Amino acid sequence: MNYSRHLNQRIILRIVWSLFKAVVGYFLAGFVSYWMFRFLNYQFSLDLKEPVILALTAAFLAVLTLSGWLQWKKERAYNYEDFGFYPGFEPTTTGGAVVEMYAHRVSGVAFILTKLFLLGPIGLLDAIKYSRSFVPDSPTVVRETGMLLESIRAKEKWHSASEYAGQETALSILIRLRLVDFSEKKGRLKAK
Repeated sequence: MNYSRHLNQRIILRIVWSLFKAVVGYFLAGFVSYWMFRFLNYQFSLDLKEPVILALTAAFLAVLTLSGWLQWKKERAYNYEDFGFYPGFEPTTTGGAVVEMYAHRVSGVAFILTKLFLLGPIGLLDAIKYSRSFVPDSPTVVRETGMLLESIRAKEKWHSASEYAGQETALSILIRLRLVDFSEKKGRLKAK
C-alpha cells in the first residue's frame, strides 16, 4: 500500500472541502454585509455611492478575516455555551423560562451568524494549513512506513513512540492515517 499517496489524497480532499467552505462563507458574509450597508444607506438617507458601499463591504470582510484568523490561531471553535450572549442560567420559575426563551432568540441567531461569517476565513486558513502537510511520495518513504507498521504490529501492546527516533515521517503518516493508536499525552502508541 502506498501510504504517502493515500495520505496526500486525504489532504487534497480536506483542502478542497476547506476551500469550498471558504468560498461559501465569504460569499454569504459579503452578500449579507453588502445588502446590510445598502439597507442602512436607504433607511437613513445617507446618499452613499456604490463604490463607498463596496468599500464598506470590503472593510467588513477584512475585519472578518482578522477575526477569523484570531479564532483559528486559538485552534478552538466557538461553542454555544462559550458565546457572549448565552444567558447561562437555569430557569426555576415561569418568568425565568420566558426570559431564557427570549434570550435564546437573540443569542441563537447571533451565534449562527458568527459561525457562518467565520466559515470563510477559517476555511481558507485550514486549506493553507492542510497544504503544508503533504508528505513526500517516494518509494523510500513507502517502504519505511510499511516496515515501521510491521514492527509496531509485532509488539502488540502500548509502547513509547521515542523508540522510533529518526522515523518521524513514517510514524506521522501512520498516525494521521489512523493505522496506529497514539496517545499525545503519554507519547505512547500501539497498532490497531
